[in-house]
Amino acid sequence: MFRNTLCYNGHMQNIELKVQLANHRAIRDHLKRAKARRVRTIDQVDTYFRVRSGKLKLRAIDKKRAELIRYERPRLRDSKVSQYTVVPLSMKQATQLFTILEGLYAPLVVVVKKRELWMIKKTRIHLDVVHGLGTYLELETVVGERSLARAHDEHKQVIDLLDLDGGVRVAVSYSDLLLSKKKK
Repeated sequence: MFRNTLCYNGHMQNIELKVQLANHRAIRDHLKRAKARRVRTIDQVDTYFRVRSGKLKLRAIDKKRAELIRYERPRLRDSKVSQYTVVPLSMKQATQLFTILEGLYAPLVVVVKKRELWMIKKTRIHLDVVHGLGTYLELETVVGERSLARAHDEHKQVIDLLDLDGGVRVAVSYSDLLLSKKKK
């Protein structure tokens, strides 16, 4: 019943790639040469919840607003297609929702990061500093109304533009990296 009547932002698709970096200096130089648009720097706190499939996180953004995000993506080091749904929330709604969620699902891990957001066409470039993990770059090419093939073309162009072929590619989410680090 709810699946058909409550669509929010609907199901969306990205093509994603995560790369671990020593620092962001060289990437920023590539972004500036490419005339990428620097959007802003964001403080994000993602609380992940244990769910049956995929990932569910409640994201606080700059302590001003929030989003509930559910996503699924394969665990591949190379670029992968991610299916996701985003529900925008006020901080008051997020606080209330957190209370409900923690009663239903065990909070799994909290990921704290500072994210520098850049854009090239429909590709979001995230320069992330993740507390307890280090420095990363995430590419998210929005598929939107265009074909998946056209989105893949753009994604590959951005990878080439930023010279990412030599970087250490990461197959899993920051939450998985933090959880595996805790187990050691």
